[in-house]
Amino acid sequence: SGSWDPALLRAFGVPRRCLPEILPTTRPGIPLPFGPVVQTTIADQAASLLGATGGEQGSALVNFGTGTFVLRSMGTGWRPKSGYLAGPILSRPGDSSWFALEGTINAGGAVADRFAPRSPRPSPLTPDPSPLSFCIPDDAGVGAPHWLADRRMMFSDAAQALPPARKRRIVLEGIFFRVREILEGMGGIGSVRDILLAGGLCRDP
Repeated sequence: SGSWDPALLRAFGVPRRCLPEILPTTRPGIPLPFGPVVQTTIADQAASLLGATGGEQGSALVNFGTGTFVLRSMGTGWRPKSGYLAGPILSRPGDSSWFALEGTINAGGAVADRFAPRSPRPSPLTPDPSPLSFCIPDDAGVGAPHWLADRRMMFSDAAQALPPARKRRIVLEGIFFRVREILEGMGGIGSVRDILLAGGLCRDP
């Protein structure tokens, strides 16, 4: 609705008068004291999705950083989906807001680096060295779409016995499978036109 949620204000005990007016993200220039004029104020994940994809419907951004998140632009005609965060990525005065869905994985480079440094380059013909090895990679509660705060990273019995470099590979595989699950849950990979990858783990072979 573009307004503060009364139920959340009550739940957190925040008086409405303490919060600022909600304004479009893009609007006539806001002059700064030292000269420049700001036309748009967008931050964090919303800015990365707009910068990388232009916010076009059917585009997605997967950031493999310290943690991992998947953002998918849903355009103006969107519906919330259970298990995913949702919110506007762009709003203009007198125009419809653009929305995105976000799926968070509480694992990424920080977790993988705990086991071994950057992975060796695999041969495309090398079979999976341990097909019974797998893990739930989340290190601070399982994120989207499950949201299990009391769960932590778990390895299968076969993965427990692997050396550190192989465990790193299993962590990365766990992250990739979750990315796939999230994209499917957001409407299916077949409906995504472009998937852009970002973050330090993209440089890992």
